[in-house]
Amino acid sequence: MPQACQGHDDLVRSAPNQPSDDLAAVLRWRASGGTVRVLAWGPPVVVALITCDGGQEMQRITSAAADLAGHLRD
Repeated sequence: MPQACQGHDDLVRSAPNQPSDDLAAVLRWRASGGTVRVLAWGPPVVVALITCDGGQEMQRITSAAADLAGHLRD
């Protein structure tokens, strides 16, 4: 039986001020244990939200938000 995904709440708290909606979505996804795969650096940036076991793409985000690109480059 697969082990449950563990979250990383510190990722959500590390964002300065008010993140863009796209960055907030990525931070929530990572906090719940999912991973993010950059598909294109753009602009716009295209990222895939991947399940915590790394097996399935659940959603794609296409964004021109500068804070998202900056976060992903760090």
